[in-house]
Amino acid sequence: MFRAGATARAKPPPSRRGARCKPAQQLRQAGERQACRPNKNSDGLLDTLSPLLGAALMPLLIKGMFAPLPVPERFHKGFASSLAVRPSQIRAEAQDGATMAYGVASMRSGYPRLRMPVTIIAGADDMVVDVGWHAVRLHEEIPHSALQLVPGAGHMVHHAVPTQVAEAIEAVSGAADDRR
Repeated sequence: MFRAGATARAKPPPSRRGARCKPAQQLRQAGERQACRPNKNSDGLLDTLSPLLGAALMPLLIKGMFAPLPVPERFHKGFASSLAVRPSQIRAEAQDGATMAYGVASMRSGYPRLRMPVTIIAGADDMVVDVGWHAVRLHEEIPHSALQLVPGAGHMVHHAVPTQVAEAIEAVSGAADDRR
């Protein structure tokens, strides 16, 4: 009896496993944006092992986001990493990751029609995303955009040069007001 119970728990029916995902082609045909829908009856892996793994890897992930600069002390003190490894947050991040490329691709054709002021600021030494593939390419697709690549800064450029980011926000905000 114990063996049968253990086997039943080790192999739950397919409807009870993790997430139900539709192939990208089906999503495009249906016009849906959601690639993965978490199953309410998770197999438990996400709720038990993922938060432990996330907590163990969090320092490396944070270091990578700020690289090549060190992680600011105020970020260490203010960022509640325990919230980032909650099962609900892990599910949300996974869904964002699964749908991000499709969402961006679907908006891309509208970039040339943007009329508001656009400033793109990116860390030139970003180790999370390819600056050439993202920031530079976006700048090329939005004809009137301004591009500011910050040397020595990584993905968390707003922490590296907060004044420059604030000034850029004020500049585009003022330019938008002037256009009204």
